[in-house]
Amino acid sequence: MPLLYLYITETAISLSEILYEKAEKTASNMGISQSKLFSIAVEEFIEKHNKQTIMENIDGLANYFGKISLDINLDKLRNR
Repeated sequence: MPLLYLYITETAISLSEILYEKAEKTASNMGISQSKLFSIAVEEFIEKHNKQTIMENIDGLANYFGKISLDINLDKLRNR
């Protein structure tokens, strides 16, 4: 079985003092590091964004195919 290598990339972010203090308190209450809290937050944000994008694509397809279906049905009615 191949070994899975995880590479950790460090980054710096700028936060307002109020947001930083909230993050610090939340991480402490959860018993995790601030780094872990930020990782969780980014992962959840990306997942939510991807789900939203998928739903927008599904809605777009439904509208497109619904319009085609409606156009076909109107053509059938006109040709009677």
